[in-house]
Amino acid sequence: MSIDKRVIDDLLREFRTPEQILGKDGLIRQLTKAVLERALDAELSHHLREEPTVCPAQAPQGVPESAPRRNVRNGHSLKTLKSEHGQLTLEIP
Repeated sequence: MSIDKRVIDDLLREFRTPEQILGKDGLIRQLTKAVLERALDAELSHHLREEPTVCPAQAPQGVPESAPRRNVRNGHSLKTLKSEHGQLTLEIP
């Protein structure tokens, strides 16, 4: 699988200089951040579609262990990832 060259051409219309492509807030960092956040979001979406289960240790008091626990999204948290492009702050779902 490869990235469509038209997509790359569209991106490079806005990012022309080496600094704009490789710099602190350049295209490569922005793409890395966007792809990682999108992948984490897709992973969580997949996980939330799976059959709900209850871990006995996490079942609220008075709720039978066999009752399904509902998994839901509850926002994002910030995490810092150290990469070859420097530190990236990701919004983790």
